[in-house]
Amino acid sequence: APTQEAVAPTQEAVAPTQEAVAPTQEAVTATQEPALAPVQPTVLRPILTEEELLVQGISVTYLEDAFQAEVEQKLGTIDHHYYDVNKAMLFGPNSKGHRRTCPRDGKEHCSYIDAVRLEEEEAGVPDHQQSTGPATLMLSWTWGATVRAVVGAIVRYCEIHNLDKSKTFIWQCALCNNQFRVEEKKASKEVVPFSDFEKKFKGPILQTKKVLALFEPWDKPGLLTRAWCLYEASIAGKYGATYEVAIPQEQEELMWAALSADGMQPLLDAFDQVDVQKAKAFNEDDRRNILRHIDRAMDPDSPAPSLACLELNVTIVKRMREAFCRITESIYQRRRDLAGWLPYKLVDNVAWVLSTPGGSKWHGRTHEVYEYGVAQPERPPELVRASPDFVWMLMHYNKHLTDTASDVGDKARCPAIMLQAEAILAAAPDDARWAPARIQVLRAQSQLANQRQDNHMHYSLLVEAIELGKRHQVDPVLRAGTMKNAAKCFWVKKKRPVQLTLLRGAEQLLRGLRPTVGYASCCEHLATVLSTGNYHEKQEAWNLFHRVEEMFRRLAVEHHHTFGKFQESYGTLLFEQGQFCEAKERFMGALHVYLVGRRGDGTFDLARVVDRTRVKVGFNLERLANCALRGAGSVDGLPEALEQVAEELLEQNRREGKMQKHLKKLPCRMQDLAAELDELLCEGREAASAPYGYGGMAHVTVRGGRDTMYR
Repeated sequence: APTQEAVAPTQEAVAPTQEAVAPTQEAVTATQEPALAPVQPTVLRPILTEEELLVQGISVTYLEDAFQAEVEQKLGTIDHHYYDVNKAMLFGPNSKGHRRTCPRDGKEHCSYIDAVRLEEEEAGVPDHQQSTGPATLMLSWTWGATVRAVVGAIVRYCEIHNLDKSKTFIWQCALCNNQFRVEEKKASKEVVPFSDFEKKFKGPILQTKKVLALFEPWDKPGLLTRAWCLYEASIAGKYGATYEVAIPQEQEELMWAALSADGMQPLLDAFDQVDVQKAKAFNEDDRRNILRHIDRAMDPDSPAPSLACLELNVTIVKRMREAFCRITESIYQRRRDLAGWLPYKLVDNVAWVLSTPGGSKWHGRTHEVYEYGVAQPERPPELVRASPDFVWMLMHYNKHLTDTASDVGDKARCPAIMLQAEAILAAAPDDARWAPARIQVLRAQSQLANQRQDNHMHYSLLVEAIELGKRHQVDPVLRAGTMKNAAKCFWVKKKRPVQLTLLRGAEQLLRGLRPTVGYASCCEHLATVLSTGNYHEKQEAWNLFHRVEEMFRRLAVEHHHTFGKFQESYGTLLFEQGQFCEAKERFMGALHVYLVGRRGDGTFDLARVVDRTRVKVGFNLERLANCALRGAGSVDGLPEALEQVAEELLEQNRREGKMQKHLKKLPCRMQDLAAELDELLCEGREAASAPYGYGGMAHVTVRGGRDTMYR
């Protein structure tokens, strides 16, 4: 009994303990309820479809920070090209995607971008902070570029255009395609269908509507020689995507230095070498498929030029030139705003670059740059306007106004510009420093004399410029160009010995220099004049034409307008010597160059060479222009270089309407006879062909009413 009584108070003592615990639980409950209230249900990132996965890009922020850090950790430096990065990071046991299930095909191992996405999902990174998302830019580049160059160019592009790097997603084939699958198919020698690659490249272009081309190095970008990069540039225009250029910061500095010195000629020469038919691809089958996609009728392994490829070359180069002009203009405006004053030579070079694409839009921008150069304040004091560079800029501005008066304004300003330049030169010393500027002014004055049809003054001013250049030993290229201009004078053309002397002198000045298009043009002009002389001069012309052709091949500018002129002159010599088949090939080559010429500004006399080809070798002008019209739909849609030909064709058809009616009335027997005589003439021409022989040529006349048809 006492024991039970002793136990009772113990139980009573427990009771208050439980009561004491009660408030603790209430306190806990009170503490937990506020913490649970704001918690929202977990929102999972939606599962992407296969089409959405194909157009996912990786953020610029991730490339700049995490990706470069990973490259540096695994390779030691970010100056490795992507072939090394591929082996170390994009496939194999050390890659992010190793052993991860690919969300695209469900197999083991995934692409780099899929691995990044899966890692961030596993880490619980919020959707708005993810490093992957729908691509906003597609990168056109080459695997030979370094990580520093690629990422630096992309970052620089975002800084220039004020883009949020965390919201700008790049589609880059190395990171976005599954390199495990690529290497597996290489190992098994499995041929990947071209349609698969086309789908992978076409999707991002349609998604982003913007292709960002990496120009590295700036003056000779590697992508100009790669088939896939040129193909991307072509389909970008086809699907209405814009084409932009990105260059790294260090390359921008080199480009700015070139603008301050010698201009952009190296890059423009690189543009002239763009040729889809000669472009390379890692897989030869890809190259063939790309060419077949461009021209289904062509043989990809044949060296014969394809008109469709030539037209595509022009389209690509025009798009690239415009993109490069945009980045040049952007750099120029930023530097101008920072410096407040720019050297005249730099302003002149920038204006020259902006004038290269042609068209009223770029003519207007060129005009604005020249206006700034003329009107900018004279500072620093030691670089006043009375300088050779300022006169040189004035002469280029004068020529720009003369050539584009209909686009940018009034030609009436040209005399005032000439007077300003002449006034500066009148007070300047007659020394070697001022000699190039004086020669430019004399050449401009000779052009004015030529427009007034004052042939004697035209030639006299050029002779004065030649003597000035000889006295001060100025740049041989400038002297040779002046001599070539003098040889083209109307007065000199009547005096063949003087013309030959001038052209031989120009050729000798250029002989010891690096071969250029100007040198080839000078030799072509000399060969053309020699081809009208005696037997020995024709033989010299023959050898010179071979030299010029080899020079053009070495320069890889077979589509330059000067090469078209060479083809035309060479074809004329071949025709006169009875080599009609070879002449026809040359004339056709000239037509291809003129019709899809690099400049496309309509300054070449296409009607002349078309008519010459049609008359001499039976080429049909109507067929040529009709093909162009079918492709364009109307005369207005043709390239500028074809408009003149098409309009002349329409006018010719109107003039020859009556003649066509007469020809239709000719007896069938007469037409059959003419066709038979055609065959006989072809056989006779081939039999009479000889290197320096002259084959006879007959004209078969078929009369119909008052008109005559030559066959």
